[in-house]
Amino acid sequence: MVGGRVMEVGVGGLTVGGGLSYLSDQYGMVCENVVSFEVVLANSRVVVASQDSNPDLFWALKGGTNNFGIVTKITWPTLPFRDGWGGVQTFALDQMPQVLQALHDYQTAPYKDLHANLIINFGITNDTIISTLIYMDPIMATFVIPPVPRWTWYTNSFKPTPEFYGKLSEILTTAPEVATLKALQGGTLLATFQPINKNLVLEGEKHGGNALGLEPVDQTWLALDVAWWNEADDDVAYDATEALLAKINKEAKADGIFLDYIFINDASNRQPVLASYGPENVQKLRDVKQAYDPAEVFQRLVPGGQKIPCH
Repeated sequence: MVGGRVMEVGVGGLTVGGGLSYLSDQYGMVCENVVSFEVVLANSRVVVASQDSNPDLFWALKGGTNNFGIVTKITWPTLPFRDGWGGVQTFALDQMPQVLQALHDYQTAPYKDLHANLIINFGITNDTIISTLIYMDPIMATFVIPPVPRWTWYTNSFKPTPEFYGKLSEILTTAPEVATLKALQGGTLLATFQPINKNLVLEGEKHGGNALGLEPVDQTWLALDVAWWNEADDDVAYDATEALLAKINKEAKADGIFLDYIFINDASNRQPVLASYGPENVQKLRDVKQAYDPAEVFQRLVPGGQKIPCH
């Protein structure tokens, strides 16, 4: 089935947040492969959401997160797969320009093999690049992340160009925010590049679409994974990470390649994920919320998560 890439990821959050799989280039995001959700509403009624039953709720649950009810059951189809292949390549950080050029060539190949996928982690503070390569099956090779107790993630999306990858290489190796993060006790910065093929979006449209507002173009989802040791450094770590992301976004906008979409499964709770879906989709989410949770139980009483913007 189209599932997650990391063992620790929970099925519910993965799915109602969208969910990215090594099979997504072929079959779309995890949420797009759902046949039906069983949901307990705020009034205690149990309903099924599918293309044929409560289709508005079905649409909203594909990216709208925990704003509409408690998902108690998810039905997916299984897929025919045999043996797969996976492996890891490592590079020195000073090879970042060449690795990013190779990533661009891979993303923009006119006839991309949709069975092939990869994810690249740039260990900025550890001078290492780790590329996980996958073919056919969602098999993820693992590597050791330092056991640091405090983590945050920030993410953005953009259309890949060799010029922008060159700028990213410069920013991620010379920006003063990187030095700030590295100077913290246990300070760690991973820049994770996730190439997304436009077929992921097109497959989703075949299944009735979702709430995410994705554009059907080849794109990159960049995640900044930041770790540090001491609670006293929280403000410094968050401020430096947000400033670093702001620099990257500024350059992407200047190049005309910035995309609004924020991938919730890699986002900070400080990022406006649902607003990035676009005003039309946000209004549809509000309408579904009004229909299925008019008292706003899941907006007001459920802590955490991304809430539907009021305005």
